[in-house]
Amino acid sequence: MVIGVLRLSIRFHGNSSLKGKQSKINKLKTQVRNKFNISIADISEDETDVELADIGMAIVNNDGSYVNKILDHVINEVESLCIGDLLKHEFEIINV
Repeated sequence: MVIGVLRLSIRFHGNSSLKGKQSKINKLKTQVRNKFNISIADISEDETDVELADIGMAIVNNDGSYVNKILDHVINEVESLCIGDLLKHEFEIINV
C-alpha cells in the first residue's frame, strides 16, 4: 500500500474576509476532489489570516508511480485554476 500526502500553501490576493477565503477554499476543494477523487482539507493553523491557506491532501493506492503522478497533476491543476498563488508545495510518498 502506498500513501501520498500533499500540502499546499496558497495566497489569495484581494481577499478581505474569512468568508471570502472559505469560499475560495471550498471551490478549490470541490474541483480537486471531483477531478482526482482525493481526500482534501483546509489545514490552516492561522484562521485569522484572510489571504493565506494551507491545504492538505491524501491518496492511497497500490502503485507508487500512480500516486506520484496524481499528486503532480493536482499541483498543476491548482496552479491552472488561478484561485491564488501557490507559494509552496510539499509531498511525501509513504510505502506501508
